[in-house]
Amino acid sequence: CTERTTQALADHFDPFGRFTVGAIKPSEAGWQRGDRTLRCGVQSAGRTGTLFATTGNAQDQDQSDVHPPGTCLGNDGKTVGDPVDCALPHAIEIVGIVDLKGSFAKGYPDEAAQDRVLNTECTRLAKDFAGGPAVVGNKGLTLFWETLRMPSWQAGSSRVDCRLGAFLPDRSGFAPVTGSVKGPVQVSKQPAFAAPRNPGPVPVAAPPVTQIDTPAAPPPP
Repeated sequence: CTERTTQALADHFDPFGRFTVGAIKPSEAGWQRGDRTLRCGVQSAGRTGTLFATTGNAQDQDQSDVHPPGTCLGNDGKTVGDPVDCALPHAIEIVGIVDLKGSFAKGYPDEAAQDRVLNTECTRLAKDFAGGPAVVGNKGLTLFWETLRMPSWQAGSSRVDCRLGAFLPDRSGFAPVTGSVKGPVQVSKQPAFAAPRNPGPVPVAAPPVTQIDTPAAPPPP
């Protein structure tokens, strides 16, 4: 299915983006009636297997794995889970989105070049979102982001989330944070439990592995 889907999208598929390749298998009743058709396509699935609604043709979309500012992504053990209410424990809060396309019109920028732009833009967006330049640090949170990989850029993805979070004391993963940075915040020193799984349709390709699963050192000020 991965090869067929990539071909159908005319190579406009971001393997690290918001879509994964999935398959719909014949039901048991359909199999008994002789149905042997496997339907291949793309789906927007959370880390727990929850499927999210999408609209439009995937080939025509920017497949960047970004979220609206104010979205919080829950904890899944020490890593990141699906969107949750920010009043609940979460790993990450999105404070803005940066489109790198305007800064790099000549082609794919290396990680260092991306970091320079993202450091400036995410710092500005975090300050505006939180209500001041010192709010994020005073509440025990860290500003960070992910850089885009070459396959993502080649597929047309150019947007990056600016994210707030906190690390566990041993820096082994993300700490549970309760509350939005816009209000009172509590940071737990204990890791969260793993989120329950929702099997959904069986993916035929592993979900994209991104830097978010392994907390990186915070970027330089």
